[in-house]
Amino acid sequence: TGFLDDTWWHRTYWLYGKTPVSAAGGWYLAAWRTPAGRILVFDDQWVYGFGRQPRHFPATTWMEYHLFSTAKHPRLVQPPPASLSRLSPRERARIKRRGPHTWPKWRWTTSIPILARGMVLAGQTLFVAGPPDLVNEQEACVHLDDARWQALVAAQAAALEGRKGGKLLVVAADDGTTKATLDLDAPPVWDGLVAANGRLYMATTDGKVLSFGGTK
Repeated sequence: TGFLDDTWWHRTYWLYGKTPVSAAGGWYLAAWRTPAGRILVFDDQWVYGFGRQPRHFPATTWMEYHLFSTAKHPRLVQPPPASLSRLSPRERARIKRRGPHTWPKWRWTTSIPILARGMVLAGQTLFVAGPPDLVNEQEACVHLDDARWQALVAAQAAALEGRKGGKLLVVAADDGTTKATLDLDAPPVWDGLVAANGRLYMATTDGKVLSFGGTK
């Protein structure tokens, strides 16, 4: 696994820090010690990322995500009890046995309607792009015998393969507010966004390179 791995294996993440916390011995600790996610960008002061919600890092089947910002060397805080309340008693006991459960203090955190496969920071603007996020995995895991949920899971699989288009979000870096949304014919390839000379470039899964410019 590494920066070029787009499989989103549940035990590996991008991390910003001095010590790796991942793989079999520490994967569940990633969200509790340092900024971690599926994909990260940063400037002189802040880390921005898209990753699993921290309560889902340890021993949960489903993968629900958030877009967030935190300091590059954040203060660790205790999570609110409600954040762990949706875990099973067995999972909560497992967390307790493994010691303190803290995570970086968020500057902001928000849900977005896509699974971010590309992200770039340009000044105070965060560009995030990916296929649509169609399924609440926690609900899907307990309704897999339901034909409607089976159809949604199949649609999500198709979206991850690039067959449901995508979206580009323009997000304010200071507070996580989505300022604009653009529909895409295809989502970006993994880590497929670049900003340079006032323009945004995107390589997409249908074999194209798109160029976007600002309006005056």
